[in-house]
Amino acid sequence: MTTYFRSDFAASIVSIAAGIVILGAYLGLWWHPPETGIGLYWRVGIATVLIVITLIGVGIILGITNRNAPARDEREALVGLYAMRNACYGYAGGVALVFLHAFDGLTPMDIAHAMIGIITGAEVVRVISLILYLRRGV
Repeated sequence: MTTYFRSDFAASIVSIAAGIVILGAYLGLWWHPPETGIGLYWRVGIATVLIVITLIGVGIILGITNRNAPARDEREALVGLYAMRNACYGYAGGVALVFLHAFDGLTPMDIAHAMIGIITGAEVVRVISLILYLRRGV
């Protein structure tokens, strides 16, 4: 695997972890659910900053350890393309479900967390697709 592909995979894993932490707090598994939109904005902002800092660290470590890594090849480009296609199917299906249930008494906080869940779920689909397509082939 190339350095680009490894850093892309790490970005997906870190964003999935951040989504799980935010959704777990909303469900009351840890901390307490945000009471206002400002609380949610702070959580998403802090998660974004932590994702960026983590990915900078991962990029530095991968750059140091994989100096002689091969360039990105056609197979990895196709694997990434097909995995993103599957993630887009997940995004589209999730957004359609939110639109169908938006008027069923959901609060804006419910809809915001549903969207965070959709993004996290689509990233899970993307990571699983990356693994399967790398193992099985395109």
